[in-house]
Amino acid sequence: MNHYCRRCKRTPNQAGFSPDRKSATRLAYCCKDCTSELARLRYAANPEKYRGKSRAWRAVPENMAKHVVSHAKWLADNAERVRVMQKARSFRWYVKNRKKSRANSRQWAKDNAARVAANIAARDATKILATPRWADHEKIRTLYEDARRLSLETGIGHCVDHIVPLRGRTVSGLHWEGNLQVITVLANRAKHNTFWPGM
Repeated sequence: MNHYCRRCKRTPNQAGFSPDRKSATRLAYCCKDCTSELARLRYAANPEKYRGKSRAWRAVPENMAKHVVSHAKWLADNAERVRVMQKARSFRWYVKNRKKSRANSRQWAKDNAARVAANIAARDATKILATPRWADHEKIRTLYEDARRLSLETGIGHCVDHIVPLRGRTVSGLHWEGNLQVITVLANRAKHNTFWPGM
């Protein structure tokens, strides 16, 4: 008889169950998916209880050493997932703290004027080098005017975004009307310099 999950009633192969020495089949009663889901539900119902247990466990020096090693391994094995999570967390913070974020940005720019000037010069140079001869400058200018008009009309900041970023992580686009779109500043900040193949 196949071992089945007592919760979802599925019968995945043995790799889908954690080992359990107390079970007659030496396998856990619930599959790994259900076990993870139950753990999430228990944590959501009483997060402080589990945070307290976690803090108490890490308070023991040898446990903390194990935690540091396992956490470093998890970060290394899930680098892309971590990057996406950090980006999403940063964006959520920005949405909730726009005024503070803008004030911090202004102060940072004031304290790092030389670096800001260098970044602007580098981007301008990139834009010039990425502008093909056949680009329609009139259409490009119209897009920037549309962004300004929408910002004034709606009270929501709009900007001109490069669909394929000029300095993307995996591929770089050109500065021409076919690679430009008018979107909100928030949408542009969320997109950053990412590019999705097949766009």
